[in-house]
Amino acid sequence: MLRDISMVLGNKTIAFSMDLDPTDMRDVDMWSYLANNLVPEPEVVHLMLRAVREGDIVIDGGANLGYFTLLLSRLVGPTGKVIAVEPSPPNLNKLHRNLRINNAANVEVVPKALWSESGKTMDFHLTDYGGYDSFTKTAETVETIQVETVTLADLMPKDLPVRLIKLDLEGAECDALTYHDRVVTSFLVAEAHETDVVALCNRTRMRGYHTYVLHPDGMLPSKVPYGCKLLPKAENSNLLFSWDDKIRQAWPEVLY
Repeated sequence: MLRDISMVLGNKTIAFSMDLDPTDMRDVDMWSYLANNLVPEPEVVHLMLRAVREGDIVIDGGANLGYFTLLLSRLVGPTGKVIAVEPSPPNLNKLHRNLRINNAANVEVVPKALWSESGKTMDFHLTDYGGYDSFTKTAETVETIQVETVTLADLMPKDLPVRLIKLDLEGAECDALTYHDRVVTSFLVAEAHETDVVALCNRTRMRGYHTYVLHPDGMLPSKVPYGCKLLPKAENSNLLFSWDDKIRQAWPEVLY
């Protein structure tokens, strides 16, 4: 069943559609959000609406059904490009379907798993809920398959900057951020799990990034002083890694 999605920031309106089945466990969370007029992960949506511009190149790591992929596709426009990385075959089927519905010709789908090395074949564990497919076997695992890995460095264009990277890799974010000199972006937003949030912040700090907490109302991100203990408020809490000058560009006005 098609669900129309519309997002507004100032004079900018972004609209797209998704094919969702309320009886399919991989769709049920997204369906529930939209059926109740809620925006999934609003803090990330606000960041993308502010930070991504027409003509940009962006990477959606862990594209799942394509919610953020489609939002980014609309934001970068026909002159931009979205690189959508998704290893799960059931999610890939739904992702391709949603891209066709929206004629998203500016999206390149990479059917691999982000990791610290390219070209490896690794066990990947599927669940009934597509958002929990991962390298880690859990009690919810229903099938284990083999997937090929790819690094962020191998996805980065050699001669063009990447404006934003989004990572939702169910615990593999740190492994995907094993840095190569070419892996630099203005805005890096990553799901931060309590077990690896310190390692994630340390890894990004080594590259000179500052850590920011995003807010669901879209207000100016809070800069986290070094040494503060970060406690995720939800299972899918996201952190932003960037620099003050980039934050000023995206939030030129501040309510106080």
